[in-house]
Amino acid sequence: DLGSQGLKGYVSDQINLLTNLLSL
Repeated sequence: DLGSQGLKGYVSDQINLLTNLLSL
């Protein structure tokens, strides 16, 4: 449903941000 899709997208964005910070 939209709720789980939004949550997955949010989590994916957070993981991408953390990965980018760690790769600096």
